[in-house]
Amino acid sequence: MRTSKFAVLFSAALLAVTVSACGGSDSGSDAGSSAAGSGPSTYVITSLTDFSGPFAARGPAVEATRQVVIDWFNEDQGKKLGVKLEQKTYDDGYDQAKAAQLAPKVLGEEKGIGILFSGAPTLQGLGQRLLSSGIPAVNAGPPYSFNKGEGNVFSPVGDIGSAWSTGIREKLGTWKGSGPMRVALVSFDGASGQDFVKSAVETLAGTNAEVVLKEFIPVTANDVGVNIERVVGSEPDLVVLGTTDVLQPLLLDGLKQRKFDMTKVMLSQHEGLSYMTQLGVSPDVLEGVWEVTTLNYANEQSEAYQIFKKAMDSGKYKDLEWSTPNLLNFSGTMTLVKAIGRAAEKHNGKIGNAEVLAELNAGTFDGMGLQGEIRFDPADRRIGATTAFLYRYEGGKVVPVTNDIPLVKLP
Repeated sequence: MRTSKFAVLFSAALLAVTVSACGGSDSGSDAGSSAAGSGPSTYVITSLTDFSGPFAARGPAVEATRQVVIDWFNEDQGKKLGVKLEQKTYDDGYDQAKAAQLAPKVLGEEKGIGILFSGAPTLQGLGQRLLSSGIPAVNAGPPYSFNKGEGNVFSPVGDIGSAWSTGIREKLGTWKGSGPMRVALVSFDGASGQDFVKSAVETLAGTNAEVVLKEFIPVTANDVGVNIERVVGSEPDLVVLGTTDVLQPLLLDGLKQRKFDMTKVMLSQHEGLSYMTQLGVSPDVLEGVWEVTTLNYANEQSEAYQIFKKAMDSGKYKDLEWSTPNLLNFSGTMTLVKAIGRAAEKHNGKIGNAEVLAELNAGTFDGMGLQGEIRFDPADRRIGATTAFLYRYEGGKVVPVTNDIPLVKLP
């Protein structure tokens, strides 16, 4: 495992949405909480999310979404295998220092079998301790450049910059301009935002797209007027926005006020069309806007949607919504519990970190209609999603345009 500064950053980001693994022996015989024949073996998924930082509003729904998947596993496969999963949640505050303080608890969970997290600050806070722990960790958010290579952190939803590039290439298929398509990439100034833009630029190399602007906005900004002027001034044929819960609505409203052609705007999955409607962005502003995503959330016939709808209808889970931030966590949690289930089936319900990690390493997972096939490359854990979907906002609703577009591979 790498011990460079990138490895340290990578391990920290992992922890933000991680599911804590076994703190003791990695051998299956010591991990469970009950002896054979005395009831189900109980394991803990350590769950990190933000309840006090910039994404605090998402915290309760993220926790509820993960619990839906865990309960689904317990009622279905878990009963058959004699395995019960529990979620232990920690507030990481989307903060590196706070995640570092939590590391001993998260990595030392006695009955741990995995970690769920999302966000670079959390991964950076856990650092090398996570990377050297052998604990399987699933990042519900996008991967990072310092994730590149082998390791114990997995990202089922795929790279956002790669998704951007996939969407831009799809638009290039109908491009009729006399020169290259002029593209403006707009994100926030954190490690994630820098990564989104970097991978998009790299994967657009050799295409008929010219990146004319790379705009990074402070996460704490509450006025984006200057940024909007730079975007409009760059005269783009396509603007890709991938920012935050606060910045994305401000940018959309600002571009509309400047009478910018909104059919030239594309969003991405972590701040997509459906989520913008939930945040109160008006249909008039969104009309004509595009979205590229690895989440087929418009498919309400999918197995994933049916599981989620049943949970919402039950009234058991507070703050549960079929929205993109939650679906990122649905995908991440489902991937982890499926790996746990496969390991338990092979080892008679007595499992540890090594057994679950082996299943993820070998892993090809069914996206249950929410995603296409999820396939991890043993040489690069950033690679999970294999397909993307293109949506457009028309007549007050999100409309699927193109399905199952092969996702552009990262360099």
